[in-house]
Amino acid sequence: MAALGRQLDVLPLEATHVMVAASLISITLNPLLYKLTKPTARWLLRYVGRNNVDDAQPASEAEDSSHRAVVVGYGPVGKLVWLRRARLDRARDRVRQELVESGAS
Repeated sequence: MAALGRQLDVLPLEATHVMVAASLISITLNPLLYKLTKPTARWLLRYVGRNNVDDAQPASEAEDSSHRAVVVGYGPVGKLVWLRRARLDRARDRVRQELVESGAS
């Protein structure tokens, strides 16, 4: 991307150096941050537990842990995904209700 910016003469040389440096730092730190996710999650659970928040529980103890999702951002794509998921959930609930009412469950 930096090379393309330089080719099109829309990115100054200094910005190219900053982009390359930021990329190298990101590539270097990413594995470390990934390894820290579990310890950080354990620390957060302990911290939340100390503050007596009742609804904080690990996913393994959740009632229905078969359906999990991580939504990152709520831009145009996130909204679309959320809306479609909400429609699917409502449709599933209607089908279940109709099955219960018809006695075909």
